Parts: sequence; structure tokens; C-alpha cells
Amino acid sequence: MFRRAIVALLALSLAPAAWADARQELHQAFVRNMALKSFKATMVDLSSNKTVSVVEFQAPDRFRVTPTGAPSSVIVGDTMYMSIDGRTMKMPMPKGTFGKYRNEDAIKDLEKGTVVESRGMGRVGAQPARLYRFLSAKGKDQYTSTVWVGVASGQVLQLETSGKSAGKPFSMRMLYTDFNSPKIKVNAPN
Repeated sequence: MFRRAIVALLALSLAPAAWADARQELHQAFVRNMALKSFKATMVDLSSNKTVSVVEFQAPDRFRVTPTGAPSSVIVGDTMYMSIDGRTMKMPMPKGTFGKYRNEDAIKDLEKGTVVESRGMGRVGAQPARLYRFLSAKGKDQYTSTVWVGVASGQVLQLETSGKSAGKPFSMRMLYTDFNSPKIKVNAPN
């Protein structure tokens, strides 16, 4: 689910010229989010309206992933720390597993074959936002996403994605908050 969310988060567009402005605007919003020093993303399964997990990010390469009802995992660079039965396990991850999603070249690669449309205005809470919809199909995986980009900040505030991944339907929302919050600290456990 986390990988799908990251792929959905970064899947943008290299669409026909008619959609060039919307594509570029959305691309820039994702680039702005990548430049953040920290943020929190709350992932909700839209079929049940239940929180699936909360991800906290601290630049350049630190994540705390807290699934609902389960212990947190901390990722620092290419190392994951998991707590199981009161013990912390340190596990190496393939080099660049998460880092590859934190650069503009990765966004450009994921944009291929995606169409972006501007869908007017909306709100996330009290914040006015521009709406974009993008469609992506890669092999058997197909996604339709709606993205809310803050008018004031130009950052992605919320993303809703539905589609099929590995032949299974899914529908989820990621709500981004706490941009550049000094309260978000992600450290490897002792």
C-alpha cells in the first residue's frame, strides 16, 4: 500500500500539448513538495474511510511509517528499523528504495503516458486549492487521481487515487499537513 501511494503521489503527466499548462503546474507542485524539510501524510482507505497509516517525513531521507494498530517503522536512508515484540530490528533495504522518489528525474520518468487535466477550484479544509486530475496506465496498473494544490503555497495538499494495482482495485486519499514543521523529528532508534 505504501509503495502504491508513493507511485500514485509521483505519477504525473507528459500529455499532449493541450494539457501542457496543467501538466507543468502539477509537476511544479510536486517539486515544491519534494523541497519541503518535513511533512506529515495521512493515508485513508476510501472504501472504508479508515486511516491506514501516517507517514512523517524529515529531509533528506527519513520516514516514520505508522500503520493503524501497528508499531511504527523508521526508515533512515537505506535502513529500516522495525519494532517487533519489544525488540528493534535493523534491516538493510535495497539502495535508493525511497531516495529514488525524492528527485525530479523520478517524477519525469513516472510522468510518461499520463494525461493531466485542470478541474477548476476546490478546498482542503479552509484552504482554497486548484484541482487537477491525472490518468495513468502502466501495464496492468491503472490509476485515476485527483490532486488539490494550495493556491497560496503551490504545494500538494491532498491526493485521491483509485484504480487497480496488481489486478486488485484500491481507492485511497493522502492528506498532507505540517509542512516544514520543526516538530517532525525522525531519528533511528537507539
